[in-house]
Amino acid sequence: MSCYTINNNDYSKDGIGRLRELVGLTGDFEYDQEALEAVQLARYANMNVEASQAEAAAANSKGGMAMLDAHIHCCTKFPWLILVLSILGSHTGIYVNAYQAEGGFSPQTFGIAFVCEMLSMIGMMFWWFFLLPLCLPLIVYVFSIFWGYKVMQKSK
Repeated sequence: MSCYTINNNDYSKDGIGRLRELVGLTGDFEYDQEALEAVQLARYANMNVEASQAEAAAANSKGGMAMLDAHIHCCTKFPWLILVLSILGSHTGIYVNAYQAEGGFSPQTFGIAFVCEMLSMIGMMFWWFFLLPLCLPLIVYVFSIFWGYKVMQKSK
């Protein structure tokens, strides 16, 4: 069994012709490269307009928490993983979710987890001050569980 590699990065007639030959399609074909590019640009423009309108409508209906949606990343294989990690280890789930971003590591999500860790540490260090700072780790814990829930919802 042999493997064929077709370099079709420039949308050349030769590359598509070789592909048709390998697949078994016959006959001559012609296409207008400028028309194809115009169709692709129109599709991308429509997608971007529709997506931005949907995001604006969602942000208006959800209020302040909609700002977090950009930093909450889907978990394709185990959507429940972040919730379990948040229940067991507080902001650890947010750290793991930072590495599940679509384009790779997300420094913004990592920063949110780091701020949560700092708040937890500050609360533990200054617990003696009227026991009020002990609320910080509890708030971080509840926020982390909320984060895991939002990841599950976004991953559906």
